[in-house]
Amino acid sequence: MKMKISRILILVLIMTSCKSNQTENKDTALNSEKVGFVLNSKLIDGFYRDEWLYPENPELTNYRVKEFIADLNQNQKQDTLILYKLNGFENDPGDFHQIEIKLDNGESWMKTNFDGWVRFDNNYPVPDFIKEQNQFNTDFLLLTDFGKTKLIGLFSWVYASEPGLLTFIEFSNGKPRIMFNKKFDLTQLESNKITVENYNGKYQIELIDNNLELKKQQITGGNTLE
Repeated sequence: MKMKISRILILVLIMTSCKSNQTENKDTALNSEKVGFVLNSKLIDGFYRDEWLYPENPELTNYRVKEFIADLNQNQKQDTLILYKLNGFENDPGDFHQIEIKLDNGESWMKTNFDGWVRFDNNYPVPDFIKEQNQFNTDFLLLTDFGKTKLIGLFSWVYASEPGLLTFIEFSNGKPRIMFNKKFDLTQLESNKITVENYNGKYQIELIDNNLELKKQQITGGNTLE
């Protein structure tokens, strides 16, 4: 009788341990998904700022240009994306200068580009096959998928022969983050690879083992951008 009871207790302990390990592994997997991409500082240039042109300047005011609703961080809840134009900038380049993302939990995130972002083909050319990927019915910005995250593309004013600033915002850790912010032309957009071009040649933004890298296209391989 004691032998039978001992066997039952051992079996219960084994089942409890297995269930605990399964729960721990599941929780670990969920947490790892929230870590997000490992961003690359070489892919992100800062926005222009000076003594007057900085977002916290109390003299700068804005007005709403466009608003969009979508589940940006893919948690089955709607988020809000708002575009603003700065007062007094009506004669300056750009269809809007600020983007605000309000998550469903009340968190707010805003970025300001004093050089101005523009609509598709309003100075910054966007290939038709890229525009067709847009999940928003608009020419103000691009919403598409990249890896397991939503991706927002913004296109800045082009000066002379220099490419306009190309901005990508991603949500792989559940919050908006600048993923790419450099002066390039956008030539290709795939599920895990983005091709851009400037006067130095073509480059690919690649998602490799959750790391973002920018590699120059060459016949015999690629070199990362310095």
